[in-house]
Amino acid sequence: MVGDLINQIEISTLLTAEEKEDLRNKNRKGSINQLECFLKREYPNLSLELIDRLRNIMRIRSGFPVHSSEKEFLKACEDLGIKLPMENWNGCWQKILYWFWWSLHELRITIQHPK
Repeated sequence: MVGDLINQIEISTLLTAEEKEDLRNKNRKGSINQLECFLKREYPNLSLELIDRLRNIMRIRSGFPVHSSEKEFLKACEDLGIKLPMENWNGCWQKILYWFWWSLHELRITIQHPK
């Protein structure tokens, strides 16, 4: 919980007051929404697939195992290439960690070497 708070504080410092207000008005709290807002402003040509992947990872993390039959959870698994039912849990979590790493890698490359 403290880590999430620190992440949100740091990401929110990248946003303008208007962007923060817009997110609040749309009830779009959270660090992924803040990151998306920042990326859309600073890198308008960037494909936001990395944001979609991060959202899918959060859906899986939030939904597993209790809400694993909900539509959003099932779609998130499908989007990340995770076959259900999960027969190889280790392989599934490795795939999730891979996509998390790849999304952060793309983010780092984008920020360090903008086009």
